[in-house]
Amino acid sequence: MEVNKFIHGSDSGRHLYLRQIVLAQQTDADLVADFKEAVNNFIESGQVYAFILGLILGDLVRKFTTYGG
Repeated sequence: MEVNKFIHGSDSGRHLYLRQIVLAQQTDADLVADFKEAVNNFIESGQVYAFILGLILGDLVRKFTTYGG
């Protein structure tokens, strides 16, 4: 269903025309639980160790490849 709105600006005299799409859907959004699950998966899969190693190696490469900085 499409909803069209016409809004009059009171101060500036300008008109704003908004066109919106209205969608109806049901979601089961538990953002905190989803975030906890993602963090647990990140740790259990060993990706956190690869991330830390990448940060350390990247910093070392940056230190050895910059001139005077």
